[in-house]
Amino acid sequence: MSAVGTVSAVGTGEALVTASTGVARAVVLQPVLPWWLLAVVGVALLGFTAWRLVSERSNRRLARAWARRLGVVALLLVVAARPGLPGGSAEASVAQVNVFFVVDTTSSIAAEDWGDGEPRLTGVRADVAAVAEQLAGARFSLISFDSTAVLRTPLTDDAAAVVSAAGS
Repeated sequence: MSAVGTVSAVGTGEALVTASTGVARAVVLQPVLPWWLLAVVGVALLGFTAWRLVSERSNRRLARAWARRLGVVALLLVVAARPGLPGGSAEASVAQVNVFFVVDTTSSIAAEDWGDGEPRLTGVRADVAAVAEQLAGARFSLISFDSTAVLRTPLTDDAAAVVSAAGS
């Protein structure tokens, strides 16, 4: 089965792909560098390798080597643009993953500099809950420390217990 389709530009960072099934999906580009920098680097590298290819056309072996390099540069630029289809989900295998939350419980945790002037401990609770939600199926443990470390919850599958322990 082949995946024949058409591609048309939609907007900045997007292209519309119509597969043979007739379903249109936007291709989202998330470049590793800012667009302007990627364009400058790309033009420079493509220009240099194309110039070398043309200048070495009398030597067939060198011309083939520069043609390969030109292809590699073009492919690297495509990879650097990071094309992808939105809406997909990748299930991460979290079986046999142990997550240890180590929380500072010194007096600095009471500082009210998280979010809108809330205590840092509120931020810790929110972070623990978010990580526990993202890694469903993993085992969690909570360790707090000030002058000594204390095991608050041993490794457990019960994420809710760890989240509630982070709140105390």
